[in-house]
Amino acid sequence: MHEIKVETAIKEYLKNPNKSICLSVLINEFFNLFSQEDFSKEDANLILNTFFEVIDSEIEKNPELRDYLKLYLAKQITETTQKLCKLSQETNQGVQEANHEIKELSKEMYKGFQILEGIKEKLMFYDSQGEEIKNLQEKYAILSDNSDPLLRLERREFKNVHRFLDQLNMYLDMDFSIVKDLYYDSCWKLGIAYNSYSEGQITYLLYPINYFKNDLQIREISDKLKDELRDYVITSTGPTNPIHFQPENYAKELVIKKVSEICDKKLLPLRNISLFREVIFGIIDNLHECLGLKVKNSYTSREIRQSFYAYLPIWVDEVLNNENINLGYHPLFSPYIDPAFLLHQLNPKKKEEIDKRVNERIRNCQFNNRNLTLGTRNFPLKLISDFLESSSLNDFNEINRLYIPKNFDRHPSSHYSWSYNTPEEVFENIKTFFNEFPNVYNATIDYCFPKLKQELKFFNDFDTLIIVIEAHDNYTDNTNEYSKRCPLIEYYYLRAEEPNTKEKIKIFMKDRDHIPINREMNFKSKICIDGKLYTTVKFEGPGKLGFIFEHLPMFDYLYKTLSKRMKNLFIKMGN
Repeated sequence: MHEIKVETAIKEYLKNPNKSICLSVLINEFFNLFSQEDFSKEDANLILNTFFEVIDSEIEKNPELRDYLKLYLAKQITETTQKLCKLSQETNQGVQEANHEIKELSKEMYKGFQILEGIKEKLMFYDSQGEEIKNLQEKYAILSDNSDPLLRLERREFKNVHRFLDQLNMYLDMDFSIVKDLYYDSCWKLGIAYNSYSEGQITYLLYPINYFKNDLQIREISDKLKDELRDYVITSTGPTNPIHFQPENYAKELVIKKVSEICDKKLLPLRNISLFREVIFGIIDNLHECLGLKVKNSYTSREIRQSFYAYLPIWVDEVLNNENINLGYHPLFSPYIDPAFLLHQLNPKKKEEIDKRVNERIRNCQFNNRNLTLGTRNFPLKLISDFLESSSLNDFNEINRLYIPKNFDRHPSSHYSWSYNTPEEVFENIKTFFNEFPNVYNATIDYCFPKLKQELKFFNDFDTLIIVIEAHDNYTDNTNEYSKRCPLIEYYYLRAEEPNTKEKIKIFMKDRDHIPINREMNFKSKICIDGKLYTTVKFEGPGKLGFIFEHLPMFDYLYKTLSKRMKNLFIKMGN
């Protein structure tokens, strides 16, 4: 803190609080003093952002501290100010107080950093994909050491095996490289190891060839090794060997199956801040007692980090140490502990007692002694961990709620999730959702399927989407009228006759707005809206509007939309 450039930067910050300029100077000076082997850039960002948050918070509580800090830094930088400080006992006293304040703030900052780092070492958020990759890598090592490389042999089946591998690797190098990124780390090409090969059947497994290793693409495995790797061995189930008779087509089938699995299991790496806002509030709204947070409409990035990296693991540790709790799984077989399952077993008094103990441990820097792997069935905790570790979060000091929350007091006896928002709130949430969704979806496609972004982009064969929703104040099961039992939604996908029409989404509320389109129109002819002609590409609904009331509407809708688009793409590939 006494490096001249740091003192100058902080002095300027106190005059004109431009965090990004000051942070840039501090990070550069930080790595002039500390090795990147000891601290990553994310560590530096965390430490220095915490410093700014503490300074700003203390100045807000005591505005005079800003003047004291200015004087203190001036004392360090210029001899003239030092002399002025000596002339004034009162000012000198102020400087001493500021000096003490800075030392205390630094201790608090370092203590917070100690807590986060100490607990992070023993904390993991369950990652099903990571576990699968780890297991695969262990099996590949066994395969490499124990299989026959078939060097200098000639076999008739090698021709079709090579055709299969060439087509498979072409897909994985080009359109579907995300499969390699997710399943085969540092993979150059996939190879095949087979146990039996005939026109009627093949038993095999695929293995990655590392970029840094000179390996073969075809290996043979013994019956014993096949049994040892049985969880990863594939045996063709049809009447014929697909690699022998349709090698290229079979390669395509395997890629389609793997991409479908990625969508079904929701494994894509997602980094969009709007998606993070949705996920973080979905988790906090349901697990806030496990996180030591009150439900509100905004949180600082520091609050979120501390709740997940400090409060949550200590809370779990306290529950496991002191309460008679059913874990809900067999410790030998389940991969993670579910905080939500623990929470549901605690009464209000127990929750309050645990909260006090957790906060006491945080104040005293009492870390966990046990390693914890945490996960939930309904929420992607690993996704939150990825966001928290990314440097992009540092740009957002405050994270704001995306949607208008449910008001459970509105209809306390109702069991319908859509009863807790007014029709106007439903309309506003749908507007917010579709204002964000095309960008979130397209950013995901750009990152995960860059070669297919034209085929998969949100506005592909249409440029205008009209959405009509129907929502009411009350709902009942005692009616045959569908719209009185739940809110409804309709979609109309249109393409303008005028070229280069700006892509847009228009949303209307039934029985309130003038709606320029309905299902009774003749969709074979052109439709005129606001003086422009459109062709109807397709329409959907009316159907139940349920997704906006789920915990993670955009997260789920993203995968649902992507799965639909992928199926259409696979049909075209089949042709």
